Amino acid sequence: TYGTAGDVQGSESNSGDAGVTYTLFRNNISVSNPDTSVLGVGSYHYIYNASSGTNYTDNSSIGSLVLNVNQTSSVVNLTLNSTEGNITINSGNSILLNGTRITGDSGGRLLLYNNGTLINNATTEVSNLTTFSNQGLFNITVFYQGSQNYSSSSESYFVNVIASSNQSAV
Repeated sequence: TYGTAGDVQGSESNSGDAGVTYTLFRNNISVSNPDTSVLGVGSYHYIYNASSGTNYTDNSSIGSLVLNVNQTSSVVNLTLNSTEGNITINSGNSILLNGTRITGDSGGRLLLYNNGTLINNATTEVSNLTTFSNQGLFNITVFYQGSQNYSSSSESYFVNVIASSNQSAV
């Protein structure tokens, strides 16, 4: 899974092979042994090989394996007027709608929706000061689009707008 260091190591236990050089390759490029790199999502082909020595011939593939790195989950946070959850307000009030990327790539887009209408977008944090003039139930959603390394995610809450004490219900 993305974000986890790989742990690929080649080893060989032949005795008397002091003149042999062992090399670990990832996608045909020599890497350290062990290779503990954090790799992006994708498939990586490792080959462990040996040069020839006094008593041994070269071996272009003592062992090989394919390492598959999968996407990890992104996490977003949505607050409605600093509350992480549904809220009820009086009509005519303005509240801050705020979405934050907790985990995900820094270049990934955050989209903020009010009842399915895009009202703002950014990368790390997205917000909008919104006035709710009409009564009703409004779905507020923050959506992270995902990236090569992180899956998409979203969080939704509702703003319940009621008549203010000096208004009659329509």
